[in-house]
Amino acid sequence: MKRCTRCHMVFYCSKECQISDWKTHRQICQQISARKKSSETCYKNDGSIFTENKPQGKITIRHRPVVDFHKAAEDLQNQKPLTEPVNRSIKPENSYLHCNQYKTDLPVLDESQPFCEITVKCNKQKQKLKIQNAWSGDDILKIFSNKLNISYEKIKVINKGKILNCDTIASAISNKAIFQVIGEQAANEDGLDTGDVDLLMKQMGVDRNEAVMALRKCGDVVDAIIELGKK
Repeated sequence: MKRCTRCHMVFYCSKECQISDWKTHRQICQQISARKKSSETCYKNDGSIFTENKPQGKITIRHRPVVDFHKAAEDLQNQKPLTEPVNRSIKPENSYLHCNQYKTDLPVLDESQPFCEITVKCNKQKQKLKIQNAWSGDDILKIFSNKLNISYEKIKVINKGKILNCDTIASAISNKAIFQVIGEQAANEDGLDTGDVDLLMKQMGVDRNEAVMALRKCGDVVDAIIELGKK
């Protein structure tokens, strides 16, 4: 169950339900928050979620205790989960980014078969990569995307002053060949739920990097949507 992180008074069955209701709820969210502060009942905090309305003077009628929803909400927020969540989505370990989605159809190097070792320079760093001779240009670009953390469609590869593409890169592969790669690196998603990232992209029409950076800044899907909506 999800709760509004601003007023702490409205609960939802899922993130999708919370997001779809935000346009309506945002109008009364601050009002609820203000009302909450002004209507708090003074009582001795003995750890119970119940409180009693006790008028001054002689009490002639005793009413049943009233549930203090503020205290109940605080208890719910502070309650530790019995088990770790099992539905958290994480970035696939051996994958590459293509059109805002992670793909796992990477070619596998077989060192018993012919291959070349090349040098790739990218973002002021360089590294050695092993490329199978039998790989297609598409396979090679997938490996570049995976090793350099650049989305497949954003990679620009230069060799001997020429820009290479999927059709021409394979013929340029040879031992000790040097390649310069240009492209925007994907934002670090460590610790984030990729399901939240996908939801932000779908709801707000932004690319993956924008969604990741908004989640990093805000720490919450709803607040990230508000942040992106300001742009």
